[in-house]
Amino acid sequence: MYRFSLLAVLSALVLVGSVAQAQDSSSGLLEVLGKAKAATLNGSASISEEKPQAGIMGGAAMAVVVGRSGGAKASPFKGEVEVFVKDGAITAASYGDLPRVKIYQKDGKQLFSQLHSNKPVDTKSLAILLSRALDMDSLMAEVKRAKRVRTKVIEDGINYRVTIDGDYFDQKADEDDGGPRAQVAMVMSSMSASVLEGVLSVDVNGVGELTTLTLEVQYNDPMADMIAKALKGGGEIQISGPDDLAKKSTTPGKKITLNFAVSDTQSEAAQAFAKEAAEALK
Repeated sequence: MYRFSLLAVLSALVLVGSVAQAQDSSSGLLEVLGKAKAATLNGSASISEEKPQAGIMGGAAMAVVVGRSGGAKASPFKGEVEVFVKDGAITAASYGDLPRVKIYQKDGKQLFSQLHSNKPVDTKSLAILLSRALDMDSLMAEVKRAKRVRTKVIEDGINYRVTIDGDYFDQKADEDDGGPRAQVAMVMSSMSASVLEGVLSVDVNGVGELTTLTLEVQYNDPMADMIAKALKGGGEIQISGPDDLAKKSTTPGKKITLNFAVSDTQSEAAQAFAKEAAEALK
């Protein structure tokens, strides 16, 4: 004879219900992203940046510049861009006169155009952020990997929210032979901010269509960690080996937020640039 306590039975039922709800939430979000992949998305994306307040001897987040997109003096893009997504190609064009930025990317190929006054814009990092937020295949894969998809009823429909692992945003470093260049690259990599995690939030209307997609990207602040270690060590930082450099900082740094809102119209200029870029990259 088997005996079960009422509490154990109720706990099991709650657990089964929670798993079923998580699966239903994932399925619902996957369906929405699948529809968005098949459709042509027009809209605008607003990119903003938050930095923690600087403490004694630093603590401010580092601004990372990646790729051949203006050199070390390039500035991260903050503002609004018009976005056009069709057949896996992402086209973006900034509003306003300066800086004027245009990006086209498809199948790993990219084309950048910019007009600036004092400092160039880091178009490479902007392109990566757009691709991480609007590549529906990649997002769907991350949703499938996620442990939990949270849902909330909103005024016009439903909101899905899921945490994405920081590895989703990491860029693969170029392979090297392990010589001095590789050692320098390791040191520089340990000092550069990387992503702790991302949060994807998707608003869906009453007929199951994506209306707003928000991606929050939380970076760490390895420089703040190094400063803290230096203060404890009397101004010196001791590194015993590669393992010390490989440790990922968990101190929160800057947060980048991309908010994409779907609209019914798209400018002729953005469509013309998409056509020209596609021809140039053939």
